[in-house]
Amino acid sequence: MHGQRQRHSSGESDLSVSDDLHYKVDKTPPPFLCLLLALQQVIMTIPGSLSIPMLLAELLCADDKALVRAHLIGITFFMCGLATLIQTVLGIRLPIIQGGSFTIIPPVIALMSLDKWKCPAGNFTLIIS
Repeated sequence: MHGQRQRHSSGESDLSVSDDLHYKVDKTPPPFLCLLLALQQVIMTIPGSLSIPMLLAELLCADDKALVRAHLIGITFFMCGLATLIQTVLGIRLPIIQGGSFTIIPPVIALMSLDKWKCPAGNFTLIIS
């Protein structure tokens, strides 16, 4: 199994790790497997990071404006990349991908539900500078 109980001379037992692990902490998998696992991590991170600007575009009355949606997606991915770089070089130095946070969504929903911030009916022009 995953571990075996060993008895000490004092009668205590502890769980020891057996030798059936593929890669221990001090071992590195082959490069092709590292690349495959890195690709898996990136594929799993993209939908989470992509959903935040999609939700925000709809809440900010820009769901039919492709340029605004593109700007939100670009900003989100740029900042995720920058945060990942900072965490990898200066931060905890683990190979992790920093994604966006969904904590901004509830306040935006609350603000956009107020009459003052409701989306205008009809056509309107949104200026991006």
